[in-house]
Amino acid sequence: YQTHFDLTLFLFLLLIFCTGVVWGAAFFIFLPHLNSAQQTILALVLGCLAAGGVAALAIYLPAFYAYVLPIFIPIIIDNFYSLKAERLITGVLYSTFLIMVCIMAKISSQLLRATFNMNMKKDTLIKELKVYNLKLEKSIDEVRALSITDSLTGLYNRRYFDMIFHNELKKAQRNQYAINLVLIDIDNFKYINDTFGHPSGDNFLMYVASTLKKSAKR
Repeated sequence: YQTHFDLTLFLFLLLIFCTGVVWGAAFFIFLPHLNSAQQTILALVLGCLAAGGVAALAIYLPAFYAYVLPIFIPIIIDNFYSLKAERLITGVLYSTFLIMVCIMAKISSQLLRATFNMNMKKDTLIKELKVYNLKLEKSIDEVRALSITDSLTGLYNRRYFDMIFHNELKKAQRNQYAINLVLIDIDNFKYINDTFGHPSGDNFLMYVASTLKKSAKR
């Protein structure tokens, strides 16, 4: 149906209509061979079929009408056509029942569509919420990264050192291996700033940071 939706819908309506025609024809085929009690049972069966159609087909009213009308319209016409009092009353009862069933189907259709629309909106909101949560997590990660890195060089700052050093020291003591702390100083850095200006000093700091990133495995 995803590639041939119109054709599938047409075949569905056609088969539903044929089903209704078969049940309507069955009424006229079996009616002459049934007594009054059996005729009442047959009428109840048709009523149950119509009620079942409300539950199964009310979401798409054309399908419900294609199913129910071929069952009851011929019966109603036949009863009114006879012009007998008893048959006229039966025709009125069938007509009233058909109207009530169609009203029920319309109400059920509206409720089902409202439910489906609410479910679709709920699914959309859930998807949007997931997207917003991912963006929020990304923003939190970015903020966290900014709080532990130096904005100029991109290297971890003193805050990160204070956070991780204690854990690394405990891990080394627990696993009984040595831990080394390397202190790096840039000689004559003040001379660079005083002679070439602070922008040059910043460029040199970024160069040193890039060298450290390339040489350090972790």
